[in-house]
Amino acid sequence: MLTSSTQPARSARPLLPDAACLTLDGISIQNGVIVIQARTLPRVALCPCCGHGAERVHSRYCRTLLDLPWQGNAVQVVLSVRKLFCDNRGCPRRLFAERVPSVAQRYARASKLACAGQPAWPTPWAS
Repeated sequence: MLTSSTQPARSARPLLPDAACLTLDGISIQNGVIVIQARTLPRVALCPCCGHGAERVHSRYCRTLLDLPWQGNAVQVVLSVRKLFCDNRGCPRRLFAERVPSVAQRYARASKLACAGQPAWPTPWAS
C-alpha cells in the first residue's frame, strides 16, 4: 500500500476529489478496484442547524464514494469524516457529521465528478 508519507504532498493532489480539504492516507488495489483512502483536514466545521463553528470531535466514520474511473479501472474513495459536537447551548442538534460539499452531496454514494453529466437514476436502456 502506498501512503501519503512516502509520496510528496503535491503528488497526491490530482488523486483527491478536493485536495484543499482532504488529505491522502493511502492507495491500494482491491479486487481490481483502485481504493483511495482519504480524510478531511482538521478545520472548523459549521453546524448545519445553527451555523456555529465546531472543532470538538466526537468520532469519525467512513463514507465510501465511487469516483471517475482511471485508465479503465474503477475508483473508490473511502473518506473518513468527522462527527462533531455543536457547543451552542441554544442549538437542538448536539452531534453532526462534517459535510464536504465540494466532494459529494449529502447521502451521495458517488463523488460530484462521477455524478456530473450522468442521469440521477441509471436506466436499463441507456447505452
